[in-house]
Amino acid sequence: MKPIQPMEPVIAPEPFDDPDYLFQIKWDGIRALAYVQEKGIRLFNRKGREITKQYPEITGADILLPGEKGIVDGELIVLDETGKPSFPLVLRRDRMQTAGSILRGVQQYPVQFMVFDLLDLNDESLLEKPLDDRLDMLSTHLVTGQKISLTESYQEEGNIFFQGIQDLGLEGMVAKEKQSSYISGKKHSAWKKIKNFRTITCWVIGYTQSLADRIASLALGAENSENSPYLGRVSSGITDKEAVLWYQRLYPDRRNLSTKVDYQPVTPRYRVKVRFLEWTPDLRLRHPSYLGEETGLT
Repeated sequence: MKPIQPMEPVIAPEPFDDPDYLFQIKWDGIRALAYVQEKGIRLFNRKGREITKQYPEITGADILLPGEKGIVDGELIVLDETGKPSFPLVLRRDRMQTAGSILRGVQQYPVQFMVFDLLDLNDESLLEKPLDDRLDMLSTHLVTGQKISLTESYQEEGNIFFQGIQDLGLEGMVAKEKQSSYISGKKHSAWKKIKNFRTITCWVIGYTQSLADRIASLALGAENSENSPYLGRVSSGITDKEAVLWYQRLYPDRRNLSTKVDYQPVTPRYRVKVRFLEWTPDLRLRHPSYLGEETGLT
């Protein structure tokens, strides 16, 4: 059988209601296809790279009923301390590839597989079947447990569902046509993703400057330390007045780093709130926007 590549959604600007669609959580994780075979389970990521050895807690679990074979589509996630999927944590886990680090990763960053589609069952391709039929079969044949979960589908009322996504601070939702087939390796308008802007509190670890006596952007870090992971820079949302005030506060705290960076480093003393769309693969904030200092800029 020709290898299957994940079907991808197109971007939609806003949520909507439609009786021809169902709505699912867009998990903040790593896309994976699980091939359930007689000899065991093999996992492949979005790009087709095999990741079987990296996730023994998934490949060692039951995914389909005993004796059954098939291909399921889903997302590998790691929950943070608040119980929400965390892309930085699952990416940290994904980068653990030696035997020793994988064993540590199972304990430190346990993975769950959130399944949302069934593409093949007992050597019968289901790609041409309507999504509704595939999900009915998935609910019947999937074995759920501590590590394997079925992604719930919400019917028709996408606006209400998206409000819940926002209230929970999740990444977004995917709207899917109930009668759509599965288009391997393609972005298709039958699936639409609606992103939810989220907020994060970051340390100010530096700044850039294009004019005298004012900053152009703030450099953001995840922690208050010299080796703080760099999350990117933010300029959107900073007013002219704030640009001057931030320069006056940060200029005395300038310092040098042993490694070269593309901003002026400062001793981290301040934290700011930032709105962002999503994480990039290299753990940078995509489309960040400044919301203000955590305790208020004066």
